[in-house]
Amino acid sequence: MRFGVTDMGAIAKFLGIQFKRNRETKELWIHQTEYIYHLLEEYSLSDCHPVHLPMDPNYPFLKDEDAAKLSPISDLCTVYPKITGELLYLSLCTRPDIAHAVQHLSQFISRPTSRLYAAAKHVLHYLAGMMNHRLHYGDLTQTSDLHGFSDVDWASCLEDRISMTGYCWFFHGGVVSHISKKQTTQALSSTKAEYMAIAAAFQEGLWLHTFFQLLDIPIPTPIRLYVDNAGAVALSKEASTNNCTKHINICFHFCHNHIESGTFSTEWLSSSKNTADILTKTLPRPLFQRHIHGLSLVSC
Repeated sequence: MRFGVTDMGAIAKFLGIQFKRNRETKELWIHQTEYIYHLLEEYSLSDCHPVHLPMDPNYPFLKDEDAAKLSPISDLCTVYPKITGELLYLSLCTRPDIAHAVQHLSQFISRPTSRLYAAAKHVLHYLAGMMNHRLHYGDLTQTSDLHGFSDVDWASCLEDRISMTGYCWFFHGGVVSHISKKQTTQALSSTKAEYMAIAAAFQEGLWLHTFFQLLDIPIPTPIRLYVDNAGAVALSKEASTNNCTKHINICFHFCHNHIESGTFSTEWLSSSKNTADILTKTLPRPLFQRHIHGLSLVSC
């Protein structure tokens, strides 16, 4: 009544994101295959040799000889932010499997080097081999309830020893929100680092819960968040904290109140099954492949 609109039929493409839907089976796949093709052509990698991991666990930013193989870059301060931004858009929309690698690359936007640029192109080599993977929603073998995974790589940054937070939220079997991000302060133990990550995951979970309520989609509670640190799970269920810093004390009360009210619950599971592990650290190939499956990234 107020705005002029045009019915263009079922969505097939939007902002570079492609959609495929099977209404009979109630399944949805989203991907950015065309966008990846465009990036490979832009950086002359259409016929590149694919690799199995977005980052090498032993050499995250590759070696000097890898950078030496590249053609000289005249304006690295322009090219590096561009390729990092393009990879960031991919990681946010449909490729959470590269989120950790892109997070690392993004830390050096203001001080790029040839090795970092080579590492960014390495991610494109990985995408060349995984181009046909897409996010899948509606898998009947997976729970349809909203649930999440949270993980931390404690004191992983060698420059300031700040921990890495990763969480991912799932709905109808597919990822609807994820993050790979450095924490803002140092944590004095892995349990406290995990607890800070739980608080961040709860904040996103609350936003999702409210969003689905606005869409009249019922969300059963408590909403489960899986964590691989038994100490953090136990802390979330305690009645009080002792000898905690003010920052951790605030996190404790925030999390504990929502657990007590029945909005959330925290449950322990092993690291090998914690899908958020792929968002916090570089992993060996077998574990990385396992978590790709956990993210509902399927090959079509």
